[in-house]
Formats: sequence, C-alpha cells, structure tokens
Amino acid sequence: MDFLRTLISIFMAVFVPLSSLVCFRQTPKGENYTQYEWSEKLERQARDMVKSGYDIYVSADGNDENDGSFATPVKSIAAAKQKAKDNRAKTDEPFTVWLRGGDYRLYSPVIFDASDAENVTYRAYENEKVSFNAEYDITGWSETEVNGVKAFVCDVPGELDFNTLIKDDKVLKATRYPESGYLTVEKSDHSDGLFDESDRPWDYTYGDMAIVYPEDCALEQLTLNENTVVRVLHYWCADTSFFARLDKQQNKLFVTKPYTMKVEKGDRFFLENVFELLNTPGEWFFDKENSRVYYVPGEGETADTLVLKACVNTQLINMENAHGITFEDITFKNTDWCYPALDPENSLARAGLKHPQAEFDSEGAVRVSASDGISFINCDFLNIGNTAIKFDRMVKNSTVEKCRFNEIGANCVYIHGYNATEKERITENIRVVNNRIEGYGRVFADAIGVLVTHARNCEISHNEISDGYYTAISVGWVWGYSYSVTCNNKITDNLIYDIGQGWLSDMGGIYTLGIQPGTVISGNTIHNVAADPGEGGYGGWGVYLDEGSSYITVKNNLAYDCGSQGLHQHYGKDNTVTNNIFAMNRLGQVRSSRKEEHTAFYLTGNIIAGDSAMITNIECGKINDKGNLYWDYKNGENVLSSKNEDLSFDNRAYAPYMKTAGYYKSAVFENPLFKDAHGFDFNLAANSPAIEKIGFVPWDYTQAGTDWKA
Repeated sequence: MDFLRTLISIFMAVFVPLSSLVCFRQTPKGENYTQYEWSEKLERQARDMVKSGYDIYVSADGNDENDGSFATPVKSIAAAKQKAKDNRAKTDEPFTVWLRGGDYRLYSPVIFDASDAENVTYRAYENEKVSFNAEYDITGWSETEVNGVKAFVCDVPGELDFNTLIKDDKVLKATRYPESGYLTVEKSDHSDGLFDESDRPWDYTYGDMAIVYPEDCALEQLTLNENTVVRVLHYWCADTSFFARLDKQQNKLFVTKPYTMKVEKGDRFFLENVFELLNTPGEWFFDKENSRVYYVPGEGETADTLVLKACVNTQLINMENAHGITFEDITFKNTDWCYPALDPENSLARAGLKHPQAEFDSEGAVRVSASDGISFINCDFLNIGNTAIKFDRMVKNSTVEKCRFNEIGANCVYIHGYNATEKERITENIRVVNNRIEGYGRVFADAIGVLVTHARNCEISHNEISDGYYTAISVGWVWGYSYSVTCNNKITDNLIYDIGQGWLSDMGGIYTLGIQPGTVISGNTIHNVAADPGEGGYGGWGVYLDEGSSYITVKNNLAYDCGSQGLHQHYGKDNTVTNNIFAMNRLGQVRSSRKEEHTAFYLTGNIIAGDSAMITNIECGKINDKGNLYWDYKNGENVLSSKNEDLSFDNRAYAPYMKTAGYYKSAVFENPLFKDAHGFDFNLAANSPAIEKIGFVPWDYTQAGTDWKA
C-alpha cells in the first residue's frame, strides 16, 4: 500500500502539473496582460514544466501534517519553510515552494533568517493568483443615517485598530476636511514647540506641537479624535501627526507627534477622519473610541451583504540574515500605514523628530536586512500603507524586476545603508529594473518612487515611474563634500512623468546628493514635474543635482515640460552634462545656483531650446559651457539668460553678454529641427545642425521605461 501511495504521489506531482500546464498554454491572452507579457508568461511557464522532486506545495486546503507534495500539500508558509529546511539537508539543488491560489492573510510578518533554506523560490503555482495580505473582514453592518445621508455602521472588536479600509482591492477614501483644497496656517507661533532658538537641533525646526488655525475654519464644530490625522505641507516635507486637543481661546490645534519642519504662516494643512465630512459614497469614518466604523454606501450596496476589509498589519515579510530566496508571481497587498518608528542613526530622531525628507524612517511591508541574494520577480505590490520593499542596511546582490507597484503609501523601493567603509557593512549590487510604479506617496506625500540612501554599484534602469507627489528617483544621502559610500550607480533608461503635482517644493525627476564618482544618469525621459505653485513654492526640475553632487555623468537624457528647468545643479563639482535635450521647460532649461571657486559642471554638446530663459543664474555657479546648440522658438537666435536669481526683464542677458562672461563657447544658435517641439516630439531631422555642427548623437528616447509595451 505504501508503494502504491508513492506511485500516486509521483503521478500527481509530475503528470498532473504537466497536463494542467499544457491546457493553460491554450488559454487566450489574459485581460490584464499585453500580448508581450502573456507570451513571456507562457514561455517562462514552459521552462518550468519539469518540477524538482524536492518541490513543496502549499494550499489553503492543505494540512501542516502533510508531506508537502502536490497531492498532500501543507497549509501554511511556516510549515513550507520547515519542509524547505528539511529538503535542503538532502540536496544542494534549487527547488521551489509552490503556493496554490488564494489569499494568505498575515496578521504578523513571516520571518526569514539564517536558518532558512537557501536557493529556494516561493512562487505562485502556474496561473493561480496568490496574495499575501493583512486583511480583516468587517461584516455585520446595519443601516443608519449620518449627516443627512444613508450610511452603514458596524461595531468592531475593541482591540482592532487600523487606518486603511479596502473594498474590491481599492483603498476607500477617509473623510477629509476641507473636502478639497487646504486650510492655511494663520500665523507662525513656536511657543508650544519642543525647542527654542537656543536648543533647536536644526534651523528648520522647533518641534512644533500646535497649529494656529484661522477662526473661520470652524474646527470647534467638528468631531475630532485620536485617529484624526493632521497633515502639514511645507517645502519638501509632508509632516504627519494626530489630533490631541483644541485650544479655542488661542485658535490652536495641538497634535500628539511633533512636526519636524517649523510650521509657518501660510503653510497648507488638512485633516483626515472627520465625522462631519462623512457624506459621499465610498467614504468612511472610524470612531476608535467606541470601536465603530461608518461607511456611506454606493448604489446597490446592502448592509447585510457588505464586506469591507480593514488592513490590520503593516508588515508581511521580515528577512534578516537570509540568503538566496526569491519571491515570484506573488501579490503583496492591503497593508496598513502607521507613524514610522524613528531611525536612531538619524540625529533628529534622537530629538524625537522623524526625518523631514523622502520618508527616510518609513518601514517596509517587505523588509530585508543583512541579507544576500534576495529577489522579487514579477510580483505585484498593491495598496501598501508604508514603503513596499525596503532593502535595509547591509543587503547585497538583490533584485526587484518586472514588478508592479500601485497605490503605495510611502516609497516603492527603498535601498538603505550605512555610510560605511567596511565592505561587510556596505549595501551594494541592488538591481531595480523593468518595473512599473504607478502611484506612490499616497499616505506620505514626500515619499520617493525609488530611494537610495547609502549604497554603491546599484542599477535603477528601464522603470516607468508616474503619479507621485515628490521625486521619482533619489540617490545619495550626504549633504556636501564629505565621504559618501554612494558611487558607481547606474540610473538609466527610466521613464518619469506626472510627479510633484503641485503638492511640495524642491524636487526633481531624478535627484542626487553628495559626491558620487562613477554614477551615471543616462537615457532617461522626464516630463511634467510640477512643484507647489503657491507663494513660496519652487523647484520642479527634470534632473536635480543637489547639495554637493559631484563626479556624476548626465548623458543622453530628455527633460521637457517641467515646471522649472530641465537641469538644476544647486552646488557640486566636476559633473559632466553632455548630449542631452533640455527643451520646452517652463522657467528655463539649465540652472546653477551657488557660486563656488571650482567648476560646477561641464555643459557640452547639448540641445537647449525653449520659449524663455536658456541658462539662468549664470553668475551663481561656474559652468564650463562649450559646444552646445541654443534656440528660442520666440526669439530665434536671440536666446536669453538671467544673471542671477532675479528673472525679471532688467536682469536678462543676451548672447553678447554671455560670451563676454565666458559662456557660449563654440555655441551654435540655430533651430535644431525637432519634428514638433511644441507637441513634444523631439526626434531630429537628419540634417539637424545639432548633428552636423556640434556632433550631437541622437538616441531613441521612446525606449525609456519598461519593455512591457504591446
């Protein structure tokens, strides 16, 4: 009998998967795939037809006492991990943990460490859909009326706490005050801050604990509670805190967490989770004090059938000292967000303040630290409250490839590290390639699409990044010219567009900090970068070389229709900017904004064209400007520049002044013959003077982004 069972298991493990795969290959193109994606998926599956004898199967219908075969799968990922350890003791060959279709709800993170089997892939079985999520079903609704509209209400367990509610894999909108636009801070008042002028740890902070609000915004009439979020937008920071109390005599709103950047008169702010604003289908409100959730239903929704999903966990996977593990074809989705745990390496954290830039403190729904050879291939990350993937310190030789990120609360991919000299402590050799990022910073607006702090030899290439409220790609974390481990990174062939969207200031499609020898920014197409348009708002640049950015090559990039310039270097030295197109940006094309004794950058062989200032602030930084083509579609060869920060008419300079000042060396002033500059078609005619006279080498800028195009 045992022999017969063995034969049946072999048959089920080998022939059943083979037959199902053959059947699947006859399936027509899926609705959510392009023809290219579908063909590639089938080809990949064909390569995987032969399963290893050491493969393990997991199913919601399994039992952890089973042997993990196809016929008798285990039920939990924890059991599969143990089976993988047992099998690794028997073989050095790679094998796979196959996850059968279904939702794996993780109310605490799955832990991987040095004890886990190496060279193992955790993968969805064939064409079955697998998700790791943090969902908790909310059912048992009853009908009521709220604010004059029909609503549903449901009591939830007292220990349940959450900030995110999901319906049909869509994040539901928490109530917001005001419903559109913003409130503005009435006046600057730092008297309730943690610090004063004598002891504040940073020029931009007082650790403010209160906002002076306008009297006419009537906050006293609102029901505010501990789950009411109070967000302030200023400069490059979206400060987040929670409601504490109102002082009606002084018109002050007090919060529970200090704001990192000083709250000043005119700053924009708004509130979330406010009861009185519950009036629109799809909105919800959480009364944490009474453990009660309210929801305004849409057409056709009934209280007795409604199921909403609260996201009750922020982290799905935590890997530390793990090696050789791959996740493939898995959806990571529906996690909550929280105020971040402060990073003790940050000096502001030691003063109780979260970092003001790029959501530096944000934790990952998937966290990897001190690990090697960790990969995420063809995975989806959907409705993640914090950062999606965080490669924390001391991660090496790891990959994120062909993944999709959508509706991410903070950063999508965060590569973090020590600014170390010892090799074992350095984060390095991380690849983020061929991914689609569509929507980031949904909770923390100052987050980044792909953030690299201290890391070297990384590749960020062929990604498509859009629909964020701050910078798309940020590399480097040293302000100035001191030692930085960040070097030899390749930021190439990315497509970046529709970022900023008027929320914050001081951003770029690609942003760098500190000295970075060997770093190359090449082949990227960047457009529609829009900073805060209000008073005091500034800086929506294409490529932004900020504080101390040095020894970087910027080549073969196209930046157009950005709110400010196509290229801005704040300060740095000996960067090479060559064979780029900076065209039709709104405030000009190239800018340098700090005067230093050394050469800021070498500007050679570029096409610089537009309807306004060509090079601004020329006397603020030393630019070695040689062999570029300049053209103004309004004024022809009479291109304009600005002598300094002042962009007024009286401060503009024409070509004769520029040449006297040492610029426009070997310059060509002719129409570059773009196919349609005003229509943003920058293909060059074969007889373009840029090609013939400055040696410009065209490239196919439409190849930026993923290769998933149909």
